[in-house]
Amino acid sequence: MKKKFRINGFAAFLLVYASFLILLITCGLYYVWNLLIDYEAGMPDVNMEKFLVEFEAGNIETLLSKYPVSVNEYDTEESVEKAYVSMVENQELTYKKLTGKYTNATPVYEIYAGDDIIAVASLSETGKNKHGFSVWDMANVTFDGYGPVRESVSIKVPGSAVVTVNGTVIDEKYLTETQPVEMTASLSDYVEWVPEYKIYRLENLIQMPQVEVSGDYIKEVSDTEYTVAYDFDTDESLKEEAGNRIMAMAHEYGAYIINKGNLGTLKSYMVGKAREYVSNIPAVWAYLWNEEYSFNFTNEEIGNFVRYGEDCFGCEVSYTLNVFYRTTRSISYDTHIRCMYVKKDGMWYLADFILENE
Repeated sequence: MKKKFRINGFAAFLLVYASFLILLITCGLYYVWNLLIDYEAGMPDVNMEKFLVEFEAGNIETLLSKYPVSVNEYDTEESVEKAYVSMVENQELTYKKLTGKYTNATPVYEIYAGDDIIAVASLSETGKNKHGFSVWDMANVTFDGYGPVRESVSIKVPGSAVVTVNGTVIDEKYLTETQPVEMTASLSDYVEWVPEYKIYRLENLIQMPQVEVSGDYIKEVSDTEYTVAYDFDTDESLKEEAGNRIMAMAHEYGAYIINKGNLGTLKSYMVGKAREYVSNIPAVWAYLWNEEYSFNFTNEEIGNFVRYGEDCFGCEVSYTLNVFYRTTRSISYDTHIRCMYVKKDGMWYLADFILENE
């Protein structure tokens, strides 16, 4: 005959107690587990790690649309996006707390692509989770001052030139300076436009723009001070046309200096300051007083001929003035004159000059 197994009261109590204890421990562990999950989810660093995906190459264009970059008007949206995509492509994205800005209440991070900072991002608390820990969202992203190296372009051109940037005439707000052409300060009475240089500067460019310069009598030059530099050019046909008159003036000046010329004739080649200068040359009359002498010109040259416009050009005249006297003695004067000519009533006149040496 089989015996029936009976659970006495104490055994039943132990079974119930053990089951309750297991349930209590399980619930406690579940609570702690969820508490840890919510605690971790409330940590700013964990959230920033999550937001890094938005800075990846495939997503950063959306972020740039939401937080635009301040760039020069000659940049395009496409060039900006391309520059930032290029920075983050195939790079590890990381973050660091921004020293001096980060607090537990307002977390601020520098975002790195490799070794380069591409932006600064800040988080803001949007609420609390069920365990009372902070819920964070990315509140702002600043690209300005970070990311691709910004470019600048300096441009120096004759004032008559037309400058276009990416196919558009440059805005005059980028004009930083004008520089006069030497020896033109007194030309306003004789020319429609007094020659000058214009200097432009473009800052904060993501991409180097295409700069084109056009105009009459200009040429591109190399100048380490400027990214783009143009200067006034020569005009060989005008040089040939005016050459005889230039040399006639130079000969008359040389003759007058050695008391063999006529002041009235010399002044007939001149206007303005040039006429004033030659009228005030002292003691010309005393040169080789009571001496018999003759003279000629050698090594004559017209150089550095520059056309500044339809009614103005500059050049340099050089020659050797040889004076012969007392039959056995002579003296030579190496002469170099920098000239500025203007057109008046269809004729070219010397308006200003600098005598560099004799």
